[in-house]
Amino acid sequence: MVGPRYSGGGSSSGSSDNFVNTPYLKSGNVTPYNFSIKVNLEAGMPIQNVQCETHKTQIKYPKASNAVIQLDPSENKGGNRDFVLNYQLAGDKIESGLMLYEHGDENFFL
Repeated sequence: MVGPRYSGGGSSSGSSDNFVNTPYLKSGNVTPYNFSIKVNLEAGMPIQNVQCETHKTQIKYPKASNAVIQLDPSENKGGNRDFVLNYQLAGDKIESGLMLYEHGDENFFL
């Protein structure tokens, strides 16, 4: 969601200022588009808790270290705010893990 724009140019920045004249969605209006998101969270270690307080979600756990999160069908107009997903790993001890992403001739790790 983007609010009104201001140029700071005073009265000289009338209708010719394209940035200021860009349309925006006013607060309280329903978004004119559908929003969807699906997250496949592969933590590398067992997941204890996943929650999204910003949107209604459906969460499935195919295995201990994997959670699949997607929007509830009633949230198809939820694109007017940030999607925030929080998760917590299981256990109360410090552990280490490695996440590896292989792509073509490059590998990335975290």
